[in-house]
Amino acid sequence: MLVKYVISGSIQIPLIALTLLGLSGCTSTAGPRSPADTDQADLSTAEQREFSSPAVSGQDSRLTLQTKANSVEISWRRPSAFVGHKVQILRRDSSRKNGERVIAESMHGSGRITDRWVGHTGKRIYFMRVVDSQNRRLWQSSNRVVAQPPALPKAEPSAVQKKLPRPSAQAKEQTLATPVISDISRHRNKVEILWSAPAAHQVASYTLERLIPGVDAGFKRLVRMPASRNRFVDAPLSSDKTPAYQVLALDRQGKELARSAARSPGSFTEQKLIPVEWNLAVETNSAGQPLLQWKPWLRDDLRGYLLFRRDGVSEPWKTISPLLRNHRFEDASLRAGGVIEYRVRALLTRGRYSRFSSIVSIMRPE
Repeated sequence: MLVKYVISGSIQIPLIALTLLGLSGCTSTAGPRSPADTDQADLSTAEQREFSSPAVSGQDSRLTLQTKANSVEISWRRPSAFVGHKVQILRRDSSRKNGERVIAESMHGSGRITDRWVGHTGKRIYFMRVVDSQNRRLWQSSNRVVAQPPALPKAEPSAVQKKLPRPSAQAKEQTLATPVISDISRHRNKVEILWSAPAAHQVASYTLERLIPGVDAGFKRLVRMPASRNRFVDAPLSSDKTPAYQVLALDRQGKELARSAARSPGSFTEQKLIPVEWNLAVETNSAGQPLLQWKPWLRDDLRGYLLFRRDGVSEPWKTISPLLRNHRFEDASLRAGGVIEYRVRALLTRGRYSRFSSIVSIMRPE
């Protein structure tokens, strides 16, 4: 009888003895199987030999890139241990959360591909992988190559733009924050001042200054108010003096951003103002808010429109909008009920104003 021996360490055990003992189907108890062992279980004998080869370290592999104007050129070389296996080039985009994706596959040992930048702004990470005929991973490169997105080309300014001087950041802030005295009216010994300014986030407060001719050598601070207020009544005043006023826009540190032109009650008399046919009308929009529209005033020296509202016949007028460039406005700030009245006027260059429009009103539920 032919007896087969199984070599275990330095001890030879007859196979028939193991069969009699019922141990021929036993597996090794040397320890748990590693992930690599699990991957090899589904591979052919030749693939297992290549997978466990010392050359799997990929020391002779290569993955490089070259960034161009609107693309990335990737050069690669497959490890020599995986001759005949498919190579995959993968990409991971930092601007996306969908993981990695295969952008190229090849059976060649080396090659070069081009990946274009289309609609991506984040960096790209490339790496190489070797797979079997069923796309199961055999090896993956540990090194990664990273491509940074190309810089966007700057638009070439036109010939007209090149001739125009560029405003400084400080000049832009002053333009945005410049308040405009929209109306000054005098009633006996009281003066009511209204002003408006474009919605500038850096304006934290306003300071109102006054100059009384023959009394003050220059403008003096009268009051400081938060940016949410745009009306002040100055009283009492001597009847024979006509004061002048100016409004300063301040930031949170109290630093002056811009100031209005000086105005006095006499500069707003209706005789000196330009008459306009406004055709101001008011209606209610779908949201239940007053919608105001008026006839546009076509002038080259027009700076914008100022809109006024009073919440009742006995209430004072107040400016409800910044300096408007279009000829319609939705009054989303209205909370009061009853009869609401509106009027509009225009501001021109050099501090000139138009006359007020006719008053229009709308009835709101109390």
